[in-house]
Amino acid sequence: MKIIALLSILSFYFASVLAASSYADEATCHAGVLGIDVSKNQRHIDWEKVANGGYKFAFIKASEGIGYPDKNFAENIKSASVNTLLAGPYHFARPAANENPEDEAEWFLQAAGDYIKRGYLRPVLDVEIPPSSYPQAEIEQMETMSDSDLQDWVPCVFG
Repeated sequence: MKIIALLSILSFYFASVLAASSYADEATCHAGVLGIDVSKNQRHIDWEKVANGGYKFAFIKASEGIGYPDKNFAENIKSASVNTLLAGPYHFARPAANENPEDEAEWFLQAAGDYIKRGYLRPVLDVEIPPSSYPQAEIEQMETMSDSDLQDWVPCVFG
């Protein structure tokens, strides 16, 4: 899958190995700070094991497009925090499926608004080619979107 962009809101940049389905071995990491991104796709996460594995932060999927909450978001962000990880929400954008980016921003705020505050990492917007399980027309439109199209869409969401 070709990743178009992983954009951080409010210019928060992190350097790490993102390990969604397994906990990466520290030897495979080339950065000084380990972190992961997770979603409901990982099902139950043993956050104590993550913290004991040397991970310091986690970005946790809160929402996707419009109308798709991550059912494990609240549990994951609370459990990550309890286990001393810095945690923050992310939104999986679907610009090819939604012509009104403001609606996506509103949906994200509904899902993650309680965690967009001091004490949590700044929110992140994940923009990429959707997986093959998504509608083919959406995948094709994302593959052909120009950088300019994406740059115009992103500020409408979180600018």
